Amino acid sequence: MTSDAYKRLVIISGPSGAGKVDVVRELLKNCPLPLYLSISATTRKPRLGEMEGEDYFFLAPEQFAARRGAGDFLECKEYAGNWYGTLQSQVTAGLAEGKWVLLEIDVEGTMAVLEKHPDALTIFVHSGSVEELERRLRARKTESEDRACPAA
Repeated sequence: MTSDAYKRLVIISGPSGAGKVDVVRELLKNCPLPLYLSISATTRKPRLGEMEGEDYFFLAPEQFAARRGAGDFLECKEYAGNWYGTLQSQVTAGLAEGKWVLLEIDVEGTMAVLEKHPDALTIFVHSGSVEELERRLRARKTESEDRACPAA
């Protein structure tokens, strides 16, 4: 695959709770380009309403480790005791179909992808303020207070 193909790789990044999911939903709903959402893999348990292969590929820690060892991930990292990663096969499949591949990943993952594919288009999503980011995270009710990050 040539580097030109990766000009159709679009990375939507930002901190957890900034609104990446909302941006991706709107793009998938309204953008006239042929888009392909790369589904990430994780070792965390599904949240209420999340579907296998639609929201994430939910892998057991041993499965994730084996795939990481086999080089199956374009990028991956551990966060809050769970692993998250972008499967190379997801990106390759979308590009092979001639689509614009969307990655919804954090900033650190973006940097790892850009090392391999510097022609990727990056879009950073910002919540507007630290207060708005905190409000959004609390409204999700997916994390407990004991998992909160300490103040900088």
